[in-house]
Amino acid sequence: MRARGLLLSGILILGAQAARAESDSRDPLVPVARVAPRVVIDLRYATAENPLGRPLYPPGTRTLLRRSTARRLAEAARFAEEFGHRLVLLDGWRSPEASTLMPPRCVASQQNRHGAVTNRPAVH
Repeated sequence: MRARGLLLSGILILGAQAARAESDSRDPLVPVARVAPRVVIDLRYATAENPLGRPLYPPGTRTLLRRSTARRLAEAARFAEEFGHRLVLLDGWRSPEASTLMPPRCVASQQNRHGAVTNRPAVH
Protein backbone atom coordinates (compact mmCIF):
# COMPACT_ATOMS: atom_id res chain seq x y z
CA MET A 1 0.00 0.00 0.00
CA ARG A 2 2.89 2.37 0.77
CA ALA A 3 4.29 1.85 -2.75
CA ARG A 4 0.96 2.91 -4.25
CA GLY A 5 0.94 6.05 -2.10
CA LEU A 6 4.46 6.88 -3.20
CA LEU A 7 3.55 6.24 -6.82
CA LEU A 8 0.53 8.53 -6.58
CA SER A 9 2.60 11.21 -4.83
CA GLY A 10 5.22 10.98 -7.56
CA ILE A 11 2.60 11.35 -10.26
CA LEU A 12 1.09 14.37 -8.52
CA ILE A 13 4.50 16.01 -8.26
CA LEU A 14 5.15 15.38 -11.95
CA GLY A 15 1.76 16.91 -12.76
CA ALA A 16 2.46 19.97 -10.64
CA GLN A 17 5.77 20.50 -12.41
CA ALA A 18 4.05 20.14 -15.77
CA ALA A 19 1.49 22.76 -14.78
CA ARG A 20 4.34 25.26 -14.56
CA ALA A 21 5.58 24.25 -18.01
CA GLU A 22 6.64 26.58 -20.76
CA SER A 23 4.19 28.60 -22.82
CA ASP A 24 1.88 26.90 -25.32
CA SER A 25 4.09 27.67 -28.32
CA ARG A 26 7.12 26.02 -26.73
CA ASP A 27 5.12 23.17 -25.17
CA PRO A 28 2.75 21.94 -27.89
CA LEU A 29 0.01 19.34 -27.58
CA VAL A 30 1.23 15.88 -28.58
CA PRO A 31 -0.42 12.45 -28.82
CA VAL A 32 0.14 10.60 -25.54
CA ALA A 33 0.41 7.25 -27.35
CA ARG A 34 3.45 8.51 -29.28
CA VAL A 35 5.34 10.07 -26.34
CA ALA A 36 4.28 7.68 -23.56
CA PRO A 37 3.53 4.32 -25.23
CA ARG A 38 3.54 2.43 -21.90
CA VAL A 39 0.52 4.41 -20.66
CA VAL A 40 -2.82 2.63 -21.06
CA ILE A 41 -5.30 5.08 -22.60
CA ASP A 42 -8.92 4.56 -21.60
CA LEU A 43 -10.51 7.77 -22.90
CA ARG A 44 -13.69 7.67 -20.84
CA TYR A 45 -15.20 10.84 -22.31
CA ALA A 46 -15.26 9.14 -25.72
CA THR A 47 -17.74 6.61 -24.25
CA ALA A 48 -20.85 6.78 -22.09
CA GLU A 49 -18.81 5.47 -19.11
CA ASN A 50 -18.18 8.89 -17.55
CA PRO A 51 -19.96 11.29 -15.16
CA LEU A 52 -21.98 12.76 -18.07
CA GLY A 53 -23.35 9.37 -19.11
CA ARG A 54 -22.79 10.16 -22.81
CA PRO A 55 -19.77 10.52 -25.11
CA LEU A 56 -18.17 13.95 -25.11
CA TYR A 57 -15.60 13.20 -27.83
CA PRO A 58 -16.18 11.70 -31.28
CA PRO A 59 -14.91 8.18 -32.05
CA GLY A 60 -11.22 8.10 -32.92
CA THR A 61 -10.30 11.11 -30.78
CA ARG A 62 -6.59 11.09 -29.95
CA THR A 63 -5.57 11.73 -26.36
CA LEU A 64 -3.39 14.85 -26.27
CA LEU A 65 -1.28 16.42 -23.52
CA ARG A 66 1.35 19.13 -23.44
CA ARG A 67 4.68 17.60 -24.47
CA SER A 68 6.24 18.29 -21.05
CA THR A 69 3.32 16.57 -19.31
CA ALA A 70 3.41 13.56 -21.66
CA ARG A 71 7.14 13.13 -21.03
CA ARG A 72 6.59 13.18 -17.27
CA LEU A 73 3.73 10.74 -17.67
CA ALA A 74 6.08 8.42 -19.56
CA GLU A 75 8.51 8.61 -16.61
CA ALA A 76 5.68 7.83 -14.19
CA ALA A 77 4.60 4.85 -16.33
CA ARG A 78 8.13 3.43 -16.27
CA PHE A 79 8.23 3.90 -12.49
CA ALA A 80 4.84 2.18 -12.07
CA GLU A 81 6.03 -0.80 -14.12
CA GLU A 82 8.94 -1.28 -11.72
CA PHE A 83 6.31 -2.11 -9.07
CA GLY A 84 4.22 -4.28 -11.38
CA HIS A 85 1.58 -1.62 -12.09
CA ARG A 86 0.31 0.09 -15.23
CA LEU A 87 -0.58 3.75 -15.49
CA VAL A 88 -4.06 4.32 -16.95
CA LEU A 89 -5.05 7.70 -18.39
CA LEU A 90 -8.79 8.40 -18.45
CA ASP A 91 -8.70 11.84 -20.08
CA GLY A 92 -6.31 14.31 -21.63
CA TRP A 93 -6.43 17.84 -22.96
CA ARG A 94 -10.02 18.93 -23.50
CA SER A 95 -10.87 21.50 -26.16
CA PRO A 96 -12.83 24.61 -25.14
CA GLU A 97 -15.68 23.33 -27.32
CA ALA A 98 -15.80 20.02 -25.45
CA SER A 99 -15.58 21.86 -22.12
CA THR A 100 -18.69 23.90 -22.97
CA LEU A 101 -20.62 20.61 -23.14
CA MET A 102 -19.83 19.92 -19.49
CA PRO A 103 -22.62 20.76 -17.03
CA PRO A 104 -21.97 23.64 -14.59
CA ARG A 105 -21.36 21.22 -11.69
CA CYS A 106 -18.26 19.98 -13.56
CA VAL A 107 -16.78 23.46 -14.03
CA ALA A 108 -15.01 25.31 -11.25
CA SER A 109 -14.28 29.04 -11.29
CA GLN A 110 -10.67 29.84 -10.52
CA GLN A 111 -8.78 33.09 -10.19
CA ASN A 112 -5.55 33.19 -12.14
CA ARG A 113 -2.37 34.97 -11.04
CA HIS A 114 -3.48 38.17 -12.80
CA GLY A 115 -6.76 38.30 -10.86
CA ALA A 116 -9.00 37.27 -13.77
CA VAL A 117 -11.65 34.63 -13.08
CA THR A 118 -11.53 31.67 -15.45
CA ASN A 119 -13.83 28.70 -15.76
CA ARG A 120 -11.98 25.42 -15.90
CA PRO A 121 -13.23 21.85 -15.79
CA ALA A 122 -13.34 20.58 -12.21
CA VAL A 123 -11.24 17.61 -11.20
CA HIS A 124 -13.53 14.59 -10.83
